[in-house]
Amino acid sequence: MSCSHRCAALKLSATAALCAGSLFVASPFVSLWSVSHAIETKDMSTLNRQINWRSLAHCIKDQAIGPVQTVSDDLPDFGSSFARNAISNAVDMEVTPDNLPTIVDEAMPDVGLSTGQVTPGLGVGGVRMMRHAHAHFVSANRFEASLTLPGHERETPLRITMKIEGWRWKVTQVRFPTSDPSQNRPVMEASAAASHA
Repeated sequence: MSCSHRCAALKLSATAALCAGSLFVASPFVSLWSVSHAIETKDMSTLNRQINWRSLAHCIKDQAIGPVQTVSDDLPDFGSSFARNAISNAVDMEVTPDNLPTIVDEAMPDVGLSTGQVTPGLGVGGVRMMRHAHAHFVSANRFEASLTLPGHERETPLRITMKIEGWRWKVTQVRFPTSDPSQNRPVMEASAAASHA
């Protein structure tokens, strides 16, 4: 094999590796867009393929049960166990592909899926919301995106975690906005005291 054939083979290999790497880096962004578009259009077959419902339900249970565990000192063992089981059963029954539009409408009423409105941030107007988005690879098979939702600027961002499962990116966790202690500063302070200027 001559030098020109080896150089051509090396260039071809490098080009193929660069293309494969670029596709891999772009793939979670395409998957996120696909999920948001499927939510917007209520495409349940796409959501079934793009979301790991078992992992998502487990993540939502953890978020809902967390406040119950913090007050468990005030409840007898039976009371805290009953509350955890009630929350767990409710999540199992309600966090399903068929109930997703209702869940999103209740969690974020200004998104308005049930009204059929195109939502800034999920549709064509998403560029404005993307200014408040941050996405990165946590590891080679885990990707995380966080987004500050309109009207929730004083809360933690919405966090979406995706993992590669079955050769495709799937949403495995969604962490909903909660109050952010670092943002509990007053927006403006006023004083009625006389000025000594």
